Amino acid sequence: MSDFVNGESSYSYVTSDGNARYTKLKKATDENIRNDTGMSNALAAAKNALANGEDLSNGAYFWDGADIKSNYDKHFKVKHGIKFSDPSHNIYSIAESTKVVILYKEVKKKVKVNGKIKTKKEKVEIGRYDHVYDSTAAYGGTIFWKNNDDYIRVSKGKLYK
Repeated sequence: MSDFVNGESSYSYVTSDGNARYTKLKKATDENIRNDTGMSNALAAAKNALANGEDLSNGAYFWDGADIKSNYDKHFKVKHGIKFSDPSHNIYSIAESTKVVILYKEVKKKVKVNGKIKTKKEKVEIGRYDHVYDSTAAYGGTIFWKNNDDYIRVSKGKLYK
């Protein structure tokens, strides 16, 4: 997992945030993994993803576990705005964190003042969004997310960042 997320720290914090379940998985034997439903499901899901199997996450690029609740006030996704596309995805009974963000660009306009042409700078709204992350699914203790379409369009962001 560490090699998988190398170079893109926001992809998964599980490798660096002291997550107990990840630590348990890293220390587990093959037999421990086979005998633990959560670990065996995680391994099966990873193998499915790497084999280009059916996308059970419904297009997600991001995911969160219990830390989204325990670290709610400081959580990266919560700070940037989350919205549940289906109430069943809200497995931790947390509040959505929407807030309107308006992006502007500065344009120069030529105006005539006292017979002289002057350049005037003006702010023009280019768009708005009220959250960055939409939930796509929830399984076990994991919520899956994708970037919100309005956020992508307005910020000219990428689906996976």
